[in-house]
Amino acid sequence: MRKLSDEIESFPDIFMRRNWLPKLNDVRSKVAGLIGARQDEVVIVPNATHGVNNIVTQINWQDGDVVIMCKFTLRVSHA
Repeated sequence: MRKLSDEIESFPDIFMRRNWLPKLNDVRSKVAGLIGARQDEVVIVPNATHGVNNIVTQINWQDGDVVIMCKFTLRVSHA
């Protein structure tokens, strides 16, 4: 993390114009392999709220579309 922060802070303009997209695509490719998706199906968002907002507002929903929601609780017990 420190190395990446130093790269961004040293040359922010160059980083934003040239370096961030290849790094983002590398992360998307790795995540896609991990979850069995294509790279173009993976979107990296800063947090869950941002992701849900993108899904709700950016998809052209049609009558009859179905949204599936999952709610789960993770409980950890220390013996």
